[in-house]
Amino acid sequence: MNAEIYARFDAPFSRTDTESVKWDMRAELGNADALPLWIADMDFPTAEGVISGLSARTAHGAFGYSLGQDRDRQALTDWYASRHGCSFTPDDILFCPGVVDGLYHALCALYPKGSRIVIQPPVYGPFFSVCEKAGMQAVENPLVRKGGKWQMDFEGLEEIFKAGAQALMLCSPHNPVGRIWTKAELETLAALCRRYSVRIIADEIHCDFELEGKHTNILSVPGAQDAIMLVSATKTFNLAALRHSAVVCRDEQARKKLSDRLSEVMADVNLFGRLATRLAYTTGAEWLDTLLVYLREGRDILERGILDTGRLLPTHVEGTYLMWVDCRALGLAGDALRDFFVKTAGVIPNEGKFFGPAGEGFVRLNFATCHENLREAVKRIKTAVNELKII
Repeated sequence: MNAEIYARFDAPFSRTDTESVKWDMRAELGNADALPLWIADMDFPTAEGVISGLSARTAHGAFGYSLGQDRDRQALTDWYASRHGCSFTPDDILFCPGVVDGLYHALCALYPKGSRIVIQPPVYGPFFSVCEKAGMQAVENPLVRKGGKWQMDFEGLEEIFKAGAQALMLCSPHNPVGRIWTKAELETLAALCRRYSVRIIADEIHCDFELEGKHTNILSVPGAQDAIMLVSATKTFNLAALRHSAVVCRDEQARKKLSDRLSEVMADVNLFGRLATRLAYTTGAEWLDTLLVYLREGRDILERGILDTGRLLPTHVEGTYLMWVDCRALGLAGDALRDFFVKTAGVIPNEGKFFGPAGEGFVRLNFATCHENLREAVKRIKTAVNELKII
């Protein structure tokens, strides 16, 4: 851990009036003084190597058509080999503006309209919308909670596969429940998909956030050779507005179809997104190592505080910086639950319904902010819950 980097994470960092969706929409969301713990970006400046590299490129002043994708592909390949032990070649990589874009274009390129695509709710909201926009049929295989831990329902999944399915969109690590799927779980999933000729399309945008346990990339799982893996440095290094992601596909035929699709819709990436990603992967390892220490501490602050309310049940987060909280004991739902957090507690969460009907009665809280903010958020939530008890 680097103490100087840690201190930067721990210092309050104002994002107000920077066109931040997270901070500058507070009034619009119902409380201008609320602490925003919702949308999935971080309240930390990115790695110094990224900042200095972008500054130097900006100072040059000319931003015409640019080369560089060979270096970009090599940086990504090296990062996944060294960080995750996941091997693929630069030729396996296609670039795309965003992971959600990649999900959508993969469905459009590889499957006819009406195809059955399996998702595992509660899950990141765009999994539903990309299926709808691509003209696919989303088939739900809900996660189940056993012994306080969210798990895949493999028996239910096999029944779905028997009825026919073309692909499964995997969220790994899972957003919002924070699971890092074990290698054994992924091997079971891959074997099941292979038995029924179902391709795995994996959103692994949070894969660098290993707070507890080791993430296994889908391309490292035996039997998942035809899987498609979507990744990006934008979550890891807080670069979301720079719009850059990668689609990794070893299947040459599928990759050609997807490449043709991306060319057809002109889904190109920009110079600064490419450069920021390359700089992150080549200079940002120490920054990320320190970030993970800070996030683990933040997770524990929030989890302890939520548990201390006596009525809210947090899910222990293994991966991501997002905590799924069961609020059903409050007896509130829909707008009433939202207003409890935003207007009464003064904390803005993501509403559970964003993650599908299974999210009713839940919220998602983002703990990628300074510990001072988390302690204040916990204080506000506890006070609001205590007042609700009296009523």
